[in-house]
Amino acid sequence: MNKKITIKKRLSTFYLPFLCFSVGVTALYTVLHWLLIIELNLFHLKEMYLIFLLPALIAFLITMFYFYKRIQLFKLLHQRDLFHCFVCMTFLALPMGILQNYLAKSMGEMIVLEYPSQIDIQHPAKYYSIKQAFVPNAGEGISYSWKMADNDGRKFSANIYFAIPLYDSICSPYTPHKKNIWIVKSFSERFYNSRLEKETEIKRMNAFFDSCCKKFKHYSFQTHYLKNAIDSDDYPYYAEAVNNAYSLSDKNQCIILKEEEGDYKSRLGAGFQWFLGTFLFGNFIWFLLVCFTPIDPLPFECFTSKELRAEEKAMEKEYKMEWWRLFIPTKKIWATPLILDLNILIFVVMLCCGIDCFNPQAKELLAWGGLYKPLVEDGQYWRLLTALFLHSGILHLMYNLIICILIGLFLEVFVGSGKLMIIYLLTGIIGGLSNLWFNEPTVSVGASGAIMGIMGLSLSLVLIKYFDDESISTFIGIMVAILAGATLFVSLLRSNIDIAAHLGGLISGFVIGIAVFPWIKKPNEPKRKIKQWQSSQNNINIE
Repeated sequence: MNKKITIKKRLSTFYLPFLCFSVGVTALYTVLHWLLIIELNLFHLKEMYLIFLLPALIAFLITMFYFYKRIQLFKLLHQRDLFHCFVCMTFLALPMGILQNYLAKSMGEMIVLEYPSQIDIQHPAKYYSIKQAFVPNAGEGISYSWKMADNDGRKFSANIYFAIPLYDSICSPYTPHKKNIWIVKSFSERFYNSRLEKETEIKRMNAFFDSCCKKFKHYSFQTHYLKNAIDSDDYPYYAEAVNNAYSLSDKNQCIILKEEEGDYKSRLGAGFQWFLGTFLFGNFIWFLLVCFTPIDPLPFECFTSKELRAEEKAMEKEYKMEWWRLFIPTKKIWATPLILDLNILIFVVMLCCGIDCFNPQAKELLAWGGLYKPLVEDGQYWRLLTALFLHSGILHLMYNLIICILIGLFLEVFVGSGKLMIIYLLTGIIGGLSNLWFNEPTVSVGASGAIMGIMGLSLSLVLIKYFDDESISTFIGIMVAILAGATLFVSLLRSNIDIAAHLGGLISGFVIGIAVFPWIKKPNEPKRKIKQWQSSQNNINIE
């Protein structure tokens, strides 16, 4: 069957869906942004989430669950599959994000006032221009934050935030009244995140802090163009700086302003032109790819045929169930899915409560149950358990989940769900105790100690020849040695990774395996157990 595929069929199958999604999703997202956040002011969303993360997530889901099936119809190598997916995601997300940035700036009204005291606290605006204001050179509040500055964690960015009240005149600080209007300034610098250069970097950080204090003392604020910082990604740190200087009973009774570059009239720049340009350019590039990329005729005809498509959908539905089964506990395999579900659920709840997706602060993790030596010594022993289900960002969570899937699900078939869960929790707690014993008091979170415990258990089972099948022992031994070795190597290089908890979990898991499992009956038929697990998974009904 070598039938030529017409341009009309190409456009109806590949281009028109892209155009409809590009217009429809962008329009719907923009309307929801305007209605829920700008007009009704139901909640505040960080600019990073609104402009970058949510559009990227929406584009990713559309590409993976809708366009990827169509992209597979092209005659492409695997790498070019990824290129087409990347183009699709990029030009779905980019115009959406640019339009949200333009909408947020265009809807903000500029309020021109004579004095700061004229600001209406109950009905705050987005932009202010204050003709006369006095900024004292004392009484400031300070807060700090540390964020990873690169993808592999070699550098981190230290940020210092200063806040100071804004007064009508030089006499105002000496009159008793509430400090409602604050202006903020931040400074940032990058440092190396290495144990080998820890002392040098501490000296640099101290020098950086001193220089920031001197700069702020002599800094001259401009009040002709100010922006309400409530939607800023750094607003929690600004608010903390204000609270450190003047205890706030209600954050809604305070307005935090920050300087903006340029002027109000030029704030939009060429935002709408950039949106229109990226939208048209993206559609043009996708149009060229659709028209000139070779297509396999037979799969294309099967894809466009209604009867064959119905059969394919039924097969796809059965195939998709396999992936979701990793997270569904069953009677025989319930420990690893339960661990995965709890970690994901807690992280999602933390995000909904305003925790930063990539760089949650230590005080936030502490409030959620992070491990901290002084509090544990005061009797909060439950933190040894709760810290196992907290993570310092989505990358930390994903790394632990992937290792848990690779080792936990496989090992659970042979060890049993109950034993695996007990060892997971026990080695995690021992890892936490190792952290408290060997490290200086810092906030520590993560399931890494427990996961290293499972790795240690796996190595001990290989050593005592617990598995009858030698190929299984070889596979587990090599995989665990690589994963554990890589984890410990990275722990040695990164000063913010808790090597004591990792070693404590690994050694305790190994010792438990050596001490306990030689007395436990070996699995006589490991292949049969795997088949039983697979058969139990096939009986799951997903609606």
